[in-house]
Amino acid sequence: MPAPHRRRPTRPLATIAPILLVLACLARESGEAAHEATADTAPEAPEAAAPLPPRSSGYPTTAYYGDLHVHTALSADAWLMGTRAPLEDAYRYAKGEPIDHVSGTPIQARRALDFLAVTDHAEYLGLQERLLAPASASVLVDADVSAGLSQAFARLALTIRAARPHPDWVDEERARDTWRETIETADRHDAPGRFTTLVGFEWSASPEGRNLHRNVIFGPGAELPARPFSVFDSPRPEDLWSWMESQRERGVRVLAIPHNSNLSDGAMFAPIDSDGRPLDAIQAARRARNEPLVEVTQIKGTSETHPVLSPGDEFADFEIWSSKVSIDGVDPDVEAAGSYVRDALRVGRAMQAAAGADPFRFGLIGSTDSHSASSPVEEDDYSGKGVQDTSARLRLETSPMIDAVQRWSASGLAAVWARANTRAEIFAALERKETFATTGPRIALRFFAGWRFDAGSLERTDWIDRAYAAGVPMGGTLPERSGRDRAPAFLVSALKDPIGAGLDRVQIVKGWSAEGETQERVYDVARAPDEGASSLSAVWTDPDFDPGAAAFYYVRVLEVPTPRWSTHDARVLGIPPPAHLPRTIQERAFSSPIWYDAPQARR
Repeated sequence: MPAPHRRRPTRPLATIAPILLVLACLARESGEAAHEATADTAPEAPEAAAPLPPRSSGYPTTAYYGDLHVHTALSADAWLMGTRAPLEDAYRYAKGEPIDHVSGTPIQARRALDFLAVTDHAEYLGLQERLLAPASASVLVDADVSAGLSQAFARLALTIRAARPHPDWVDEERARDTWRETIETADRHDAPGRFTTLVGFEWSASPEGRNLHRNVIFGPGAELPARPFSVFDSPRPEDLWSWMESQRERGVRVLAIPHNSNLSDGAMFAPIDSDGRPLDAIQAARRARNEPLVEVTQIKGTSETHPVLSPGDEFADFEIWSSKVSIDGVDPDVEAAGSYVRDALRVGRAMQAAAGADPFRFGLIGSTDSHSASSPVEEDDYSGKGVQDTSARLRLETSPMIDAVQRWSASGLAAVWARANTRAEIFAALERKETFATTGPRIALRFFAGWRFDAGSLERTDWIDRAYAAGVPMGGTLPERSGRDRAPAFLVSALKDPIGAGLDRVQIVKGWSAEGETQERVYDVARAPDEGASSLSAVWTDPDFDPGAAAFYYVRVLEVPTPRWSTHDARVLGIPPPAHLPRTIQERAFSSPIWYDAPQARR
């Protein structure tokens, strides 16, 4: 067994101990009240997390790759920065067709996607031209056009941050018509079995520049709402969830996906609500139900973890952009705790142990957040986000945002295990969290856990069927441990991208809560020769398993090093790669976690 990367405890509970104490008291008081109450006066029980959608027959056999975060010219910020690509272009690009880029040159994906959600901002949807309309010119436009655009962008950001729309930019009828067009265009491009479209939008709360954005994705079925829910309806996540819950009452399937927690200054995964109160069991379960996934990697950085939070993890410093967006640029003085996914998973385990509720029980996906109707994930053909970074020369030499855009990434993709490429199957995979994220390559990653797997489990030709029958896949929770079960075993299988680099290693990341602190450890479970491998697999049993500690496990797969997009750009320009940027990166994939709930944590 390869030696683990050993770590000291990384999240002493002193930082969240007061909140956990309150949660424990709330849980104890709730239990005492229930014991004393009669059947007629018993308090309302916490809402349980939604059950996993059943599979009617068979198990998912195919990994499908898509992007659940793409903007077109209907997003006001994209339009202000030059994007004129209509909805049609986003679907054409995703299906492998060429489109006109904001730079003026055609772009075309090397490979088509399997599914796509266009998620234009709900705020000022379809009203982008009004930002430079004569009625608002006095507060926006100078004699110099570029200055006018800059002022318009700043005013746009200010109104969204304040959650108060500019009165000249409001047109409810136009917004509804644009939303109807969004739905109809997605329906028109949906091709069951070949290409799936999902309807979505972005809710863009940014209090004091702290990113709390969510992409809201709808499933198939009932008629969708007449318009999306914007920050002008409310900047509180709890109100977004209430709106989503009202949609479910009408039969609409819907989920929200937080993104860019790395830009949230600790706010995205804070164990408190919008009023600063500790999350109780009901609110924790509510968040987990409405937000079953998180976007862990995209153009504006990877949010898995941070070297400050995981100092013993040699691969933690990967495509980090830790800032919050300010009107004048970016503010690097941000809080890491509460801003990264692994940290949130650890805090969630502590909350589970204290009060039997884990608000951060989410699966992982990647997506791009492109603002040019495309999905730029290829390092050697990167076309930028679409905001002041649309050419190699802009990105490396002349962009007004050069410090930011050079830290942006050619990332990422959402991957799901599903039985078919249809709306019903893709959305069901998202709901049950049988998902993984990649930074761009189409690595195929399987991950299962169970109590009875053995060293030969992966050698059987029907191992996948047996894994589903005897264990749980990524996104699941280990079943109750019997007295004979000693430690869980995990099956991992990773296949390289058919046209990508070889695989370097497979790691299992574990986090747990016990004895007053949260901890984590990274285990190498499979390694390849220097040139990389076409596949890596392992059967791994946790050597440090503690049945009394609530834990999570997820897989991280790394490729061998390859040139970063900035190195490719430098070669195109005939200049040395920027010295302050890494010349190579190790592309990677992240599975959704598998959770273990310690017996005392099951209340």
